[in-house]
Amino acid sequence: MPAAPDYCLFWINWWPLCMPKAEWASWVQAVGSIVAICAAIGIVLLQHKLERKNITISHAREAVALQFGALQLIGAVHGLAEKLHKELVETPNPTIGSMQNMQTELAGAVAALGRVDHLRFNTHFMIESLQVAESMGAVLVSHMETTLEYARTQGVLMLDSVREAAKRCVDQLPPRMEKIHKRAQAAAEAIDKLE
Repeated sequence: MPAAPDYCLFWINWWPLCMPKAEWASWVQAVGSIVAICAAIGIVLLQHKLERKNITISHAREAVALQFGALQLIGAVHGLAEKLHKELVETPNPTIGSMQNMQTELAGAVAALGRVDHLRFNTHFMIESLQVAESMGAVLVSHMETTLEYARTQGVLMLDSVREAAKRCVDQLPPRMEKIHKRAQAAAEAIDKLE
């Protein structure tokens, strides 16, 4: 029986590159299997990498949303303190009713700050800012309660302590709010670049 003709790779007639058809089929199958296994591993690794990236982006978005949420609560306390201070400056003798309404609004904002889980924030500055806003708001609410109680019993609104506490909130919260806003904005921009 005659020997099977040899087929040469790239038509190079050199003995290691020339084999019968059956041997070429075995080699093609072996190389194809290796390529398929490598491709499968590569696809799994790529999917895992994309999943980790998506989880990282998701966590970063949650952190940014928390920062903006905290900023809104701190802003609520600041806005109410500013409104109160403005009214006390513009209206030397506000009514007890208007003071009670502001005290109720401010107490609600302070209560909302109190319900924030500080452990969800990853920076000391955020935790400290929430605590500062909450305590300053609570001090202002306390002064308002004392003033309103005195007004109910004595018929006179003594507003000096309320005015001073409101002024402290108005002066001390904006720098913190600005810093939080800048950090949250920078984090949001970083997330956009990741995508």
